Amino acid sequence: VTHLMLNTFSLQNIGPEVERLFGGGRFLSTYLAAGVAGNLVSAYYSPNPSLGASGAVFGLMGAYYAFLSQNERILGRSGQNAMSRVSGTLAMNVLFGLS
Repeated sequence: VTHLMLNTFSLQNIGPEVERLFGGGRFLSTYLAAGVAGNLVSAYYSPNPSLGASGAVFGLMGAYYAFLSQNERILGRSGQNAMSRVSGTLAMNVLFGLS
């Protein structure tokens, strides 16, 4: 249940902003591609593969962070604040994922 809540929180935290910046089509494409890739990697590397949205959520966070990094000069302080939110969300997911 905690895992599901973290995925929901993460998606709610960054999803609307990513969709606004990327557009609905690119948002959906990024989400689906990251989800498929995450599940394929899990199936390949894990003796107990899992299916779920974690790969898609992490993929969105990575794409958003990359976008913010590439446009840091243009976005200024608001971009830095968004990068901090993404970093915090990633850290929280990793910490709870390891426990």
